[in-house]
Amino acid sequence: MTTPMPAMNHKSQIMVVWAIWFSMLISPIVLQFVMGGGIPVGESEDSLPLPSSAIAAFLLLASLSLRWLVLARLRSFQLILPLLIVGMTLAEAAVLVEIFLIPQDFPTTRLVIALSALFIMLQFFPIYMFHIPPAQNSASTQKNPLSPGL
Repeated sequence: MTTPMPAMNHKSQIMVVWAIWFSMLISPIVLQFVMGGGIPVGESEDSLPLPSSAIAAFLLLASLSLRWLVLARLRSFQLILPLLIVGMTLAEAAVLVEIFLIPQDFPTTRLVIALSALFIMLQFFPIYMFHIPPAQNSASTQKNPLSPGL
């Protein structure tokens, strides 16, 4: 017989969201420098790599839409956390498209996609977590006798 895990208190939930957001924000930067060869520099060719650029643009627009059309309206930690992860993953996927599918001959396009993804991921900044009320179930409202300040 297994005992259920106690529910996390509100401060712990907020810390989890901040840790996930920060680690997911850093990962495209690391990917860009480790696998993408650093910051793309130079001039692009006249044409645009349309299929891969369109895929990256779709991923970025989907991430941005998820942030401002869906996530902004939610008030539940159980719904916000998975959607935060999905939205940031969509933006990170655009960086992976930029690294692996857009040729090195298009450094300006690659730079625009990488910076757009980074700015979209910054918009997932979890400041809104402070406005979400704590869960109202009995497990999350009990005080921990070993840590009275929490």
